[in-house]
Amino acid sequence: MLRVLLLGVGTVWSFPARAGDETAAVQFVEKSGGRVFLSDGAVTGVDLSGAKTFTDAGLKELSLFAGLTNLNLTNTQVTDAALKDVARFPKLTVLNVSYTQITDEGLREIAGLTELTDLVLDYTKVSGSGLKHLAALTKLRTLSLGSKIVTDAGLRGLVGVRGLRQLDLRETSVTDAGLKEIAPLSELKTLMLVNAPVTGPGLKDLALLTKLQFLFLSGTRITGDGLSELTGLKSLRLLELGGTPLTDAGLKQLAGFDTLGHLGLSNTKVTGAGLKELAALKQLSGLDLGSTKITDADLKEIAALTNLTGLTMRDTPVTDAGVRNLAPLTKLRRLNLTHTKVTNACAKTLATFKHLTSVDLHQTDVTEEGGKELKAALPNCQFIISQRK
Repeated sequence: MLRVLLLGVGTVWSFPARAGDETAAVQFVEKSGGRVFLSDGAVTGVDLSGAKTFTDAGLKELSLFAGLTNLNLTNTQVTDAALKDVARFPKLTVLNVSYTQITDEGLREIAGLTELTDLVLDYTKVSGSGLKHLAALTKLRTLSLGSKIVTDAGLRGLVGVRGLRQLDLRETSVTDAGLKEIAPLSELKTLMLVNAPVTGPGLKDLALLTKLQFLFLSGTRITGDGLSELTGLKSLRLLELGGTPLTDAGLKQLAGFDTLGHLGLSNTKVTGAGLKELAALKQLSGLDLGSTKITDADLKEIAALTNLTGLTMRDTPVTDAGVRNLAPLTKLRRLNLTHTKVTNACAKTLATFKHLTSVDLHQTDVTEEGGKELKAALPNCQFIISQRK
């Protein structure tokens, strides 16, 4: 008899039915609404995310999976008591307990999982005081703490987790004052502060993160003040400021980011006047201006950014005339014009962008006929076309 188990998206593996308790454990996982993942015929991963009837007692059923490296308990009923059983998986490298009842005290139980590299604690009852228990996890590289109850004070426990490469603090209550607790994490490459109440002055404390490559400040309260403090971060490749109260005046703070590769300005208050400040960003290859008030004339200001390969202008008042103003951007590969005012007339201009691989024209006035013209001119480009209703 063969059992068939799902391993990743689109991959199915068959293997001989196991005898004894291990087979029973696999059946238990499946009955609970979970999945198991295999490597060389052995169970190395268990995904119980969304198995809302799964409780602490269920962890004991998994005890024979001695080679377990990946465990996902998102949105289950587990509590701190379950972590005592989780601690019995010495090879565990990835643990996700988001949306559970885990608390700061529970983190004490996993201090012995020295192979752990990724830990996800989003929307748990962890406020941060228990982070001190993670100091023993010297291989920990990714930590996610998304939750409103995580505060500045809670981040003090990070001082012992110096090997982190990625820290996700989205939706937390961390303010500018808390950023000084992040400064000692000198190996950090990715920092996410999405929707945290950061305003800008505290960004100076991040200037010590010289290896930082990706900084997500979307949905924060940053107007531009403090951004200039980060111009010394020459490794920075992506800066995401979408959904902030950033204005044209704030864009002046970006003039020194001459190594930046991607800049996200969607849903901000920037206009064409501010776009002039981007002229110095010669390495910029990706720019998101979605949901701004950028006009056709304003697009002339980004024509100098000749290294752009990706440009998003969704939900703007841009028309065919604006597309013509993009003509100097000959390296453009990806263009998003969703919900703009472009028509079939833009096809002629788009046909000149020979490197295009993807164009999104969803909810525009480009018709099926216009789509055929575009596909004939750019057969290697993928077009998403649907007319405005």
